[in-house]
Amino acid sequence: METRTLARISGIAGLAFVVGGTAIEAIFPAPVEPGGTVASILAAGGQPGAVATVALLAATTGLGTAVLVFFAASLARYLDPDNGLLAQFAVLGAFGGFVLSLVRRGLLIAFAQAAGSSDQSGAAALYVAATDSLVRVYAYPVALFMGALGLLMVARGTMPVWLGWTALAIGALEVASAFAGGVDPSLDIGYPAYLLMLVWIGVVSLILLVRSARSSTVIEPERAGSLAS
Repeated sequence: METRTLARISGIAGLAFVVGGTAIEAIFPAPVEPGGTVASILAAGGQPGAVATVALLAATTGLGTAVLVFFAASLARYLDPDNGLLAQFAVLGAFGGFVLSLVRRGLLIAFAQAAGSSDQSGAAALYVAATDSLVRVYAYPVALFMGALGLLMVARGTMPVWLGWTALAIGALEVASAFAGGVDPSLDIGYPAYLLMLVWIGVVSLILLVRSARSSTVIEPERAGSLAS
């Protein structure tokens, strides 16, 4: 696949992920915070509407992480056409995040269903697993995804080097947040790190789309000239 096409595909996939992620944050604000969408299900007592809300959240976020895998694969191929080790790590990190996201959403749906039972111990255990344990584990494949892409950008020079260093910083922030949050939950800054990742993906996607558009304006006249001759 030619470079221009890869840039266009990566840019579209990245913007789709950013727009979708922003929309989810707007529709389902702070889902794991006190008073948020998921936390309020305990008060809703497992009502069908609450379960449907979490099921919808699970479906939309699952689709979003699938788009992230597609973005990672196309961007890694754009940065490294030879599909080297770093490119494979980037895709592996995104795919690991996708799998963990599906598991987490499944736990949230199970939590919503268990919230209406008389014994709340099972619901509480599911809640902790989905909103604490898996959230911290999720930071590691995300850090692998960001770190591998950052190293590729720094090493290859295909994209602005500052984007590579920024990706490495966000990846390190994800790992630090997971460690610190395990010691003291008040030190968990995973959510701001996620927002920074959204901004980074948005910037990268816009650069890729601009590049693909510019290459189109240069290539098409050349093709027309060759056909005319």
